[in-house]
Amino acid sequence: MVSHRRHNYYRLALSIFALGLLGLGAYQLLKKNIVQSETQISQDTARHLGALIAIQIAAQQSLLNKVQASPPLAAALKGRSQTKRQRHLKTLVALFAPGAVLQYPRPKQPVSVNSLVNRITLHTSGAPMLRLHLDAAQLLDSAWQQSGQPGYAELYSATHSGQRVVANSGEHRLKNTTQVLIRKIANTKFSIGYWPSTRVSTRLTSLRNTLTAIFAVIALLLFFGDRMLFSFTAKALHYDIKLVARMFKDIRDGRLHSNYPIQLEEFRHLLNYIARSGGKLVRERRKLQDLGLTDHLSQLPNRRAFEDRLEQLFIQSGTGFAMSVLMIDIDHFKQVNDNFGHDAGDALIVKFAAALKKATRDTDFVARLGGDEFCIIFPYTELETASELADRLRRKLPKTLELKPGATHILHWTGGLSTMETHDATYDEVLWRADQALLEAKEAGRNRVYVYTRDSVPQRA
Repeated sequence: MVSHRRHNYYRLALSIFALGLLGLGAYQLLKKNIVQSETQISQDTARHLGALIAIQIAAQQSLLNKVQASPPLAAALKGRSQTKRQRHLKTLVALFAPGAVLQYPRPKQPVSVNSLVNRITLHTSGAPMLRLHLDAAQLLDSAWQQSGQPGYAELYSATHSGQRVVANSGEHRLKNTTQVLIRKIANTKFSIGYWPSTRVSTRLTSLRNTLTAIFAVIALLLFFGDRMLFSFTAKALHYDIKLVARMFKDIRDGRLHSNYPIQLEEFRHLLNYIARSGGKLVRERRKLQDLGLTDHLSQLPNRRAFEDRLEQLFIQSGTGFAMSVLMIDIDHFKQVNDNFGHDAGDALIVKFAAALKKATRDTDFVARLGGDEFCIIFPYTELETASELADRLRRKLPKTLELKPGATHILHWTGGLSTMETHDATYDEVLWRADQALLEAKEAGRNRVYVYTRDSVPQRA
């Protein structure tokens, strides 16, 4: 069995699943971009650190060369005692980077190796030969501050056995958590190693949390929105189904309305189809009913319709409403058929029926019971008033009727009038009394109306 609710849940689950896949794809794409961006930043930082150190070294080498080329320096260093030379060199070292050591070794004068650990040594090529030992840690710290990037860096010096760390700066713990980027410092024997910070991981965690929150919010909006939409659709669907059922009931009852307020636009095509088909069916049923309740010749209600109406009024008469019945026979109808033919007799029926309908009130019920017998029901009318209406009817009906060219009939008719009594058990009793009055009127000479009174003695109206 197909369940609209189940299909709705399936659609919601599929939407959330598709949203999850979309979010996962967006996360992977953004993750790739972040990793590429951070990798590029790390590579640029490593290159930048190396360039900054290279610039500092080049600046110190240039300054050293200028100092060495100064003539007063050569005169000051030549011939002086060792103490005076050292004092003069300490004065000159202030020109260089902080922590630098300036030496003027004489030929074959040894240099203290322990005092030069973790230093970068520069020297001049001409006399007097000067050696400048720069503090590697100070150079790296200066470059590190200028770069402004987080992470960890090490400065390496090339040796015969490999590379030796001469300085480091930053967060040492990153050395065991991230991958190192090593760049050669141009025009030197030094290299820089850079470990980027865990900013990538932090950014990815933040991105993951943000996308998860967005996914959760959208999923909740989808869920509650879908529930609201489902509730509205279910109510509208229930309403429209009841409306369609009501339409079928109205079609069955023969009272189809012109407008039914449907809520779902998807049902409108079905509703219009039912309305068109149902309207056609109602019209066909009415035609069949009219054929079953209408006399085909006179186009007046037939005996069945007359008895249905009489029964309805009989039921209403129990609440105190009066009702009278006039039965009519056309006098000498058989002679018309014998003298002028049955077509003339049919014409007499048709024209007499039309005259009766025209001469009675709109509330009166005129019917043909068969042959030349007609009957008029006067609803809510006392016997005295009905007798006056019978007299007026005789005055208003034409005296002659032209049946066909050359055949004119002088119209005479006889009637029997009665009223509904409170002691009547069925509606047939008033018909019987009216029929008795009609028989008495015929025996009295026709072309008159007799009234059946309460003492059961017909009297002339």
